[in-house]
Amino acid sequence: MPDYEVVEHRPNPSDAGKFVIACISFPEPLYIKAISSKDLQNGSKVVTDSGKLFIGQEEVGQVINSKSAKDVSVSYEYDIKYAGGYSIDGKKIYVSRSMPKNLDIDGKEIDMLECIGLHHELVEKWLVDDAYEYQYAHLIATKAERIFIESKGIVWDHYTAASDRLLHENYTKKLQLSPKDIDLTPYLCSNDNDAIKEIRATMEP
Repeated sequence: MPDYEVVEHRPNPSDAGKFVIACISFPEPLYIKAISSKDLQNGSKVVTDSGKLFIGQEEVGQVINSKSAKDVSVSYEYDIKYAGGYSIDGKKIYVSRSMPKNLDIDGKEIDMLECIGLHHELVEKWLVDDAYEYQYAHLIATKAERIFIESKGIVWDHYTAASDRLLHENYTKKLQLSPKDIDLTPYLCSNDNDAIKEIRATMEP
């Protein structure tokens, strides 16, 4: 059973005294939402078994939704202004075709699909779709990306130095082909109107 970390908790509006708990297993990544009898704080460690939520041996709730990286497909066929993105329905993750598929950091090779696509963009989309604010979803997604990078024995600052350069180079390139179903939430929340215009002008028919 994978370990999950609570990343958000709030009262259940339809059941007084219960709480909606969002949890992520960062290494996978996996996402669950549960109804809990306890107001579990962010950072709490939980596990699931047969749809039930546990802290240690204590049952504290019921899983009502779960998502996995296995549920999505990945595309390298388009130009993506922010290097990575996701479809409106959350079934497809986009990585810009101008981004390298692998990145060498201190002699270790990193799969950009794994770090940007699945450990950042996918985690971010899961939270956005569950009505969490984009800025918070982005923060949690960055944490997931960092845990993945450091699990490979790579220094986070070394990775960001290399990836930030690539992100900047990618952003400055003119878009040629944007997916018609790309979710514009990151651009709208960043008030990046120039990027939005460019994306809409280059969407496939």
